[in-house]
Amino acid sequence: MEKRVVLAAALLLPAALAWAQHPTARQDESGRALVEETEPHRVVTGRIAAVDPGRNVVVIAQASGGRTSLRLSPWTVITRDGGPASIGRIRQGVPVRATYDVRGGEKLALVLDVSQAGSFPPPRR
Repeated sequence: MEKRVVLAAALLLPAALAWAQHPTARQDESGRALVEETEPHRVVTGRIAAVDPGRNVVVIAQASGGRTSLRLSPWTVITRDGGPASIGRIRQGVPVRATYDVRGGEKLALVLDVSQAGSFPPPRR
């Protein structure tokens, strides 16, 4: 019996850790999500304010007025309307949702999802 309890706990631990890392959203006064925080990832939404393909950097302007600069790496997944894309296809002013980590004080993009359609659904809770 004791072995079964230990085995069950070992099998459920990864699920419990994933649940504990579920994102929470900070919102402005109108209820729009500003930044979803997860452990260790963060998510920011807004519009592309600047793109620098030479430096692999994008700047995201948030509805709150803040700006977030993200460095892209060869492992950053870039999508446009759900399909694969590259930094060269990202245009200023389009809506974007980015998932990133902070490492060594630098914000590194993991996923950059650009929407030519104009908006994203609200963050999941």
